[in-house]
Amino acid sequence: MEEKTVTQVEIYTFIKENKKATISQLSDFFTGKYNRHLKSYEKKRIKTNIRHLKEKKLVTKKQKTYFLPRKINIKKEERLLFKGEKDTKNEEKVFESPTRDIEYIIKKFNLNPTFEPNTISEINSINSDDIKQKLNNRTDLSDEYIVTIDGFDAKDFDDAVSVKKDGNNFKLGVHIADVSNYVNKNTSIDSDAFYRGNSYYLINYVLPMLPVKLSNDICSLKEGELRLTISCFMDIDSSGNIYNFKFEKSFIKSKKRFTYSEVK
Repeated sequence: MEEKTVTQVEIYTFIKENKKATISQLSDFFTGKYNRHLKSYEKKRIKTNIRHLKEKKLVTKKQKTYFLPRKINIKKEERLLFKGEKDTKNEEKVFESPTRDIEYIIKKFNLNPTFEPNTISEINSINSDDIKQKLNNRTDLSDEYIVTIDGFDAKDFDDAVSVKKDGNNFKLGVHIADVSNYVNKNTSIDSDAFYRGNSYYLINYVLPMLPVKLSNDICSLKEGELRLTISCFMDIDSSGNIYNFKFEKSFIKSKKRFTYSEVK
């Protein structure tokens, strides 16, 4: 018959009923319960669980909850307030919903869901109509058949493609949104983007590297809209080898927004 070992649940139950229990008392209790000496790993488990559980609200006010998955204690004052919330009380709150877990991740990894006031000010000064004033010295690709291919729920379209047959070869164009026209060095937008480094995709939630006005609008290669781009043109032979390429500043007007499932 397999020998039963001390479990975390048993330790948790005992400490909950005996909040001032010591390691020695726990060892004596389980030694008597199982009528044998405890193994070294069981003693280690008892010691570890006592430390964890005493850090919990049973004894002190630490911010971790054990044995209760998806429930995380975070003080109200340390939470990130989202639109519509009011910080009315400085109280401890237990979060159980997925959105609260996301808040915890944002807090834990020191992510910032908002942008600096100067960044917002700089963004508000940008007008999408300014694109028409920036077309000089760029290759006009607005009449070319260029399309985007993204997931069905994508909100930002930062790259597009075009392809033409050239005898037995192909001319492939890859067109990337030219964000550099709006993110100038040493600006607040640049500093915010540098701090983030990239966008963060959480469950049903995105922390963008750039403000939404740029990432989802002015720099997004939307169907039927003029957009500034950096284009790479590649000459590809019938075996798929690239034998020539060049880069150009350009502007495009995407002809179609495709999803992955639509393109074969």
